[in-house]
Amino acid sequence: MKCPRCHESKVEYHPSFGVIPCKNCRQKDVKIKEHPEFSTLSMQERITKQREKHEKDLLQPWGENQKINPDYAKAYPEESEETFSKDELESL
Repeated sequence: MKCPRCHESKVEYHPSFGVIPCKNCRQKDVKIKEHPEFSTLSMQERITKQREKHEKDLLQPWGENQKINPDYAKAYPEESEETFSKDELESL
């Protein structure tokens, strides 16, 4: 039986995988670097970047002690007018 890739050399048998390409074809295979480029950002860095990018989406109308969140009022003026009274908005 011939190699499934080059169809020239004899096939090799592996006890677990069965038929595998010949030694020459396996040496031509591309080796993966230890640290691929796409994984250079850690999970924590990716989460931080996503939080910075979507910071406005994470804002809540109420802050600590049930006080109006001023950042929310600035980011969403129309929704703030519907949610809060004029007196509350003026106190900011």
